[in-house]
Amino acid sequence: MPKFIARKPKIKHGTYNKYGFAITLHQYCICPRCNHILNAGPDYQPDYCSKCGQHVNCSDVPWEEEVQLGYVRKEERCE
Repeated sequence: MPKFIARKPKIKHGTYNKYGFAITLHQYCICPRCNHILNAGPDYQPDYCSKCGQHVNCSDVPWEEEVQLGYVRKEERCE
């Protein structure tokens, strides 16, 4: 399929440590051609993948709020 035809991005979910201690579940979009993570969100949707140039259409993506799952435990220190 040619790059200039708009395709829907793949939607994935993952976790990360927000502020270094809050485990957060978030949604992110991936380019359907090269699997590069797109810099997309509810306030900004790119027209093209920054890695391969594939035209992407994020207008139909149902954006979800980030969900806080818990906190990272403080490491026990041996002194």
